[in-house]
Amino acid sequence: MRTVSAVLALFLGLSVIPATATPMRTAAVGDRMGSLVVGMSKIDSGRTGQCGDVSVKIFDYIVPGRPLDEDHASFIGAWAYDRLVVLVAFDEGDLTAPLQVYADLDGKGVITDTWTADDAPNGCELIQRARQA
Repeated sequence: MRTVSAVLALFLGLSVIPATATPMRTAAVGDRMGSLVVGMSKIDSGRTGQCGDVSVKIFDYIVPGRPLDEDHASFIGAWAYDRLVVLVAFDEGDLTAPLQVYADLDGKGVITDTWTADDAPNGCELIQRARQA
């Protein structure tokens, strides 16, 4: 199920990257976090959790024209401290396969770090490392 794999990818670091993986968009350190999801529908997934004493809310970002459900999200974002802290990009050919993880760890709204899904730290670790803006 997509939901389980996405949450595991974000918070447990589990992923498999296919050889022909293609994300919807890419970005680099210094780019605005929101630049990856401009024009997409932000859907409240209803998924919440805790990373230590920090509350986390998960949102799905979906390309217009696709069904508005988590199985069709190109990106999944983790919000904490009232801002987008972690964004996971998925393979457009297989929306169950996470590819890239982007993080805003200093609260300035720009990407401070990026990793392949296989090399990314645990999502809760990233949430804990993020400074409250």
